[in-house]
Amino acid sequence: MISSANKDIVNKLKPVLSKKEREEIISYFNVYLKYEKDFSEKAREDLKDHPVFGKLIRDIPREVSEAGNRVSQALQKDAILNDNWIPYIEHSIEQGNVYAKMGLDFKSWYEVVMLVKNYLRPYLYKEYGNSDEFLSSLDGMNRFMDIAMGIIGEAYMQEKEGIIKQANEELTERAAQLELFASIVNSSDDAIISKTLDGIITSWNHGAEKIFGYTKEEITGKHISILTPPHLLNEEPEITKNISEGLFVDHYETQRITKSGKTLDVSLTISPIKDLNGKVIGASKISRDITERKKAEKEIHKLNEELELKVKERTAQLERNIQQLIESEEKFQKAFQSSAAGITITRLSDFTYLEVNNAFTEMTGYRREELLNHSSEDLGIISNLDKREEVLKQIEERGFAKDIEMEAWTKSGAHFDILTSIETIILNGEKYAINIIYDITERKRAEEQLEAANKELEAFTYSVSHDLRAPLRAIYGYSQILKEDNYNALDDEGKKNLESILRNSKQMETLIDDLLTFSRLGRKELSTSMLNMDNLVKDICNELILDGVKNKIELKTSKLPAAEGDYTLIRQVWTNLISNAIKFSNSKPEIKIEIGAKPNAEKNVYYIKDNGAGFNMRFYDKLFGVFQRLHSKAEFEGTGVGLAIVKRIINKHNGEIWAESKVNEGACFYFSLPSDKTLK
Repeated sequence: MISSANKDIVNKLKPVLSKKEREEIISYFNVYLKYEKDFSEKAREDLKDHPVFGKLIRDIPREVSEAGNRVSQALQKDAILNDNWIPYIEHSIEQGNVYAKMGLDFKSWYEVVMLVKNYLRPYLYKEYGNSDEFLSSLDGMNRFMDIAMGIIGEAYMQEKEGIIKQANEELTERAAQLELFASIVNSSDDAIISKTLDGIITSWNHGAEKIFGYTKEEITGKHISILTPPHLLNEEPEITKNISEGLFVDHYETQRITKSGKTLDVSLTISPIKDLNGKVIGASKISRDITERKKAEKEIHKLNEELELKVKERTAQLERNIQQLIESEEKFQKAFQSSAAGITITRLSDFTYLEVNNAFTEMTGYRREELLNHSSEDLGIISNLDKREEVLKQIEERGFAKDIEMEAWTKSGAHFDILTSIETIILNGEKYAINIIYDITERKRAEEQLEAANKELEAFTYSVSHDLRAPLRAIYGYSQILKEDNYNALDDEGKKNLESILRNSKQMETLIDDLLTFSRLGRKELSTSMLNMDNLVKDICNELILDGVKNKIELKTSKLPAAEGDYTLIRQVWTNLISNAIKFSNSKPEIKIEIGAKPNAEKNVYYIKDNGAGFNMRFYDKLFGVFQRLHSKAEFEGTGVGLAIVKRIINKHNGEIWAESKVNEGACFYFSLPSDKTLK
């Protein structure tokens, strides 16, 4: 029964011989059988020193070799004398497969065949002499050798093709895994730096560039001490000593210097890099709290898809490529597992974990095998399904999600807060999510404590301001009665004192009103709607610019984009900023005020610019503080609370406010609000 795997070779190479050709092969084979022991012993002795077959002769026991020869001779005899070729062909196919798996080359095999022919010729001549039958036996020998070499050679090539195909498939799979790990490195917020044991920087990612300010071209080839403060230079030799001994440096807190000379506090995780022999050849450094990371520099070598004629050369090239992939894969695996942030790779088709790093297992309390092929919902790590769906919607629409705060639970049921950023990648047509996760439980706890303290302070401010109103009104009221009924009875000094009481009590009332407004902002719930900024600013300007100064003011406004906000609070922002621009420019012969905006996809930036007194930027930190005045009361009236109110309102809208100024050249105030496009 012919096997299906060998059927093609059998059909292709089964010899169809004429009577004459069969007789010639029989003439050769009879001599072969008669003298086989004589020339086989000579051939075995001569082949002991052959570079390929010599090792086989030395390694295979003689009795095993002779038993194999007897089987082969029996099959040859059945094929030649009885025309039963199929068993012999199948046996020869197995020989070809074995040669391919052993890596024997055609040249060595051809040398052995030629050696056998050379040994056989004298015996053929001895048997047949100088006759036509001698020539016929030579033709028979050559024909049978060609048949045998054809069958074994065809099987050899098919088996070798299968080996190469399997190697290609394994190489493709490794390339996909390397691409996956490369994506992890590129998605991480950690900075990854590699160096030799001599301290020479060999790789530098985008996260490191953002922290330290050096580009890759500037830093590669430089010594790592360029980042070390002078008083910490003794650290590197000690770190290198530990790494060279195969030790890890885990979460080491120290200081480093940026290109600009700024000193940074950093947390380092350092791992040894080893070659295939296990020898330490360098170190991999990971710095925490980096927002971007460098894309992996090394690219995977393209696979050689075209089959080369020489099998040995093709196999060697494949082995070199596999070796490079193994080394690169080890580097990325170390970066993945050494990250201080939790990293997971999730299959988006069923939301199950494909891979997790050590930091994530420590964070959740689960072992790696407990997490793999399960989802966060299955394990109860994320139980807020509405928040989870919101994140998945962002990923579907934008392909990523940044800085999402969520609640999570450990295996033991302990609650903790996380901050996660997610990027998506596609591998082999399937979409995956790479999650970078930080435990922010302590930060959230501190924020809650700060919020509670602020609420207590606001309540105290409100209470004090409210309690001051009644006596202040009494002072102002009695002073007003005294002025109306007895003003003429007072001397000049008394009149001056009475006017001072009235003026200061009125100013105190304004200050208390501002404090109450400031304290109420902390408790006020926003009532948001889409605001027409053009109409709002126009109404405020008409109210604030009085007829007496209207001709003195040059007001320039440009188109203001709509934004979502609380109408009353945003009106207060514009009122305070426009009134300040008028007040601090009033001493100028001509008041110039410009109001405009700089919209973009996520937020609108509004600004108001004047040509007034301005302020010294050295005192910028005081600008938005309560009771912080950068000008004296004698120069400009006010309570010192207006800009603090503006800042609190903008913060409540998740916006920002800042300013630029030069003394006597005016000031420009900016504030940002979410755009209408972002809110849709």
